[in-house]
Amino acid sequence: HEGTSKRQKRKISEERIEELDEALAKLAAVDGETLAIVNRLGFQTFTAEVMPEYELSNRTNLPRSIMPKSHEKIEASIVSEVHGDIADGLNCISFTTDGWTSTMGHSY
Repeated sequence: HEGTSKRQKRKISEERIEELDEALAKLAAVDGETLAIVNRLGFQTFTAEVMPEYELSNRTNLPRSIMPKSHEKIEASIVSEVHGDIADGLNCISFTTDGWTSTMGHSY
C-alpha cells in the first residue's frame, strides 16, 4: 500500500468537485460539525488518503459559496413540493422548529 504522497493525482471534473463540496457541507450540517473541521489535521489526512485529487474547501469558502448553493437546492425542492401539495388540494401548512444545545454548549 503506497502512501498518499506517492499516489499520482488524477484530475477530477468541476461537477465532481461540486458534489464533494456539497457532501462536505452536508456533513457539517447533519453531524453538527463546525466548519473548522476542514482545518483539522486528522480530517485533512483522511480526505487526502481517500481522495488525494480533491482539494478541501477552506473554512471561509463553505459559508460563502458552498452552503448557499446547498440552501438554494433545498429551498427549490421544498417550494416545488409545497406547490405540488397545493395543486393536490392542500389548504394549510404547519411549521415547527426545535432549538437545542449540544453537549459542547453550542446552541442550535
